[in-house]
Amino acid sequence: MHPAKTELPMVVFLHGFAGSADDWEPIMERGAGVFESYAINLPGHGGSLHLEDSDAYTFTGAARVVAESIQQVANAPVHLVGYSMGGRLAVYVALQWPTLLASLFVESSSAGLCDPDGREQRLRADAKLANRIRTKPLNEFLLEWYSQPLFASLSNEQRETVISARLRNDAMELARSMEGLSVGAQPPLWDRLQDITVPATFISGAMDAKYTGLSGRMAGLCRDGQSVIVENAGHNVHVEQPNAFVRCIEEHLENFGAG
Repeated sequence: MHPAKTELPMVVFLHGFAGSADDWEPIMERGAGVFESYAINLPGHGGSLHLEDSDAYTFTGAARVVAESIQQVANAPVHLVGYSMGGRLAVYVALQWPTLLASLFVESSSAGLCDPDGREQRLRADAKLANRIRTKPLNEFLLEWYSQPLFASLSNEQRETVISARLRNDAMELARSMEGLSVGAQPPLWDRLQDITVPATFISGAMDAKYTGLSGRMAGLCRDGQSVIVENAGHNVHVEQPNAFVRCIEEHLENFGAG
């Protein structure tokens, strides 16, 4: 999924847990002619499997993989879009490699957990989930995963499409990613959001109260941040309301430059 050489702004996409670069195809198709696109397979997902570098399966290591991928495909700063787990990585990339980015666009994500006990509890919970991925049929795990209230706003058709796409993943690799990229395993970034030097948009669905609150809080802590709420959408805005999602990206690019 290599970008062509054009004068359009380059938008790089990071998927969420159990997703892949292919998740962004409907968005990239809708944005054709407005922005150039490149989607990255995060470690343990899509075609990014059985990596020799075990550090790539950690939060900081996966962020380094993202930064290296950007450097390989772009010769100018990019607009980095990240969903959920990919959003957490995007925030970290913005802090650690600011010169690689022109702007930041984060969907339904957070800046980590501040409480050490909370991080430890989340690590234990995600370790249990990883064990379930290793020991259960993947389709059984995914059916349970997408039955969470977080995904209640997905239509039956959308849920079936999402699960079908995720069944292409390797279960053992997903389990490894679940543990290494857990929100409990990442450094909390709330106190560092003020250090993000690029413009940042934090988008959420109106039906996802938790992440709407987190998005607003993150935007308020950035130097140049804004929060956007999409109606008739929950956690997975780009799946539930793809046209609105692309319009939000286009407005973001208009506001923060096309370079």
